[in-house]
Amino acid sequence: MAKPIKPVSLLSPDTTRHKSSNSNKPAEVGLTSPAKAVPLSTGTNGSGAKHRILSWSLAVLLLALLLTPKPELIVYQQLNIQAKSVYWPGFFGMGAGLTDSQMLVFFDNERREMRLCYAGEPAVQCSKYQIIYRGGLLDVGRYLLDLH
Repeated sequence: MAKPIKPVSLLSPDTTRHKSSNSNKPAEVGLTSPAKAVPLSTGTNGSGAKHRILSWSLAVLLLALLLTPKPELIVYQQLNIQAKSVYWPGFFGMGAGLTDSQMLVFFDNERREMRLCYAGEPAVQCSKYQIIYRGGLLDVGRYLLDLH
């Protein structure tokens, strides 16, 4: 009922003959077959190129993060009325302003003051505010999450 299992060897007698003849000539195999060495070198060059591309990509990403303007949370007051707003410095000074206002923003860091001026008026009309607190990127995130 059960079939008898035949013992099978992993190496047939033909492969052992070829293996013994190849082991006698290791220097000739390396010289006569340069194609075998090419995949090894392209495999290492490919991984080196991937590492180079990855490192350049990370360097460009880090440089972009350093150069992009970061928003600030500004808490300011006038006549004991406090307000919070997010200030976006803009790219190279263009587009700078508060996110909830179309007015122009001017800072005086020595006096800790902020002036908001109307842009479209022929006569300059500005309002002066005292800056209580200037927060960074994490404060902006907390402020925006509290709004929603």
